[in-house]
Amino acid sequence: LRPALEARARAHGVTDRVRFTGWVGDAEIRAHLAVHDVYVSLSRSDSTSQSLLEAMAAGLPVVLSEVGGTGDVILDGETGFLIRPGDGPALSTRLDELVSEPAARRQMGRAARHDAETRYDARKNILRTVALMRTDLGR
Repeated sequence: LRPALEARARAHGVTDRVRFTGWVGDAEIRAHLAVHDVYVSLSRSDSTSQSLLEAMAAGLPVVLSEVGGTGDVILDGETGFLIRPGDGPALSTRLDELVSEPAARRQMGRAARHDAETRYDARKNILRTVALMRTDLGR
């Protein structure tokens, strides 16, 4: 879809504010996220994506479509904002809030990072899963 998306960016006159990076490898992700203030994903279907968890771990507040499992991950108003799919005015409002209130944006980013570290640490979750499996196998 890249050519069509680039054409849309040109048609809307935003090519100076939008960058299509293509694939970003594991080594580049942290550096890539570090130069941003907010993570936005407006998917119409989603679950808990790796990029969402990486953005939260990087301390970014998130703005997501309320689809799939996103409502289970984001604490709306604390670690980010959930909006209805296709709700442009709500997206605009939430982004305006995050841009115009940098202290609140940073606090939300800290909360997102804390949440990612406590609820979504892969090592901890693997150990929990193994313990549950051992318990179930012991029955």
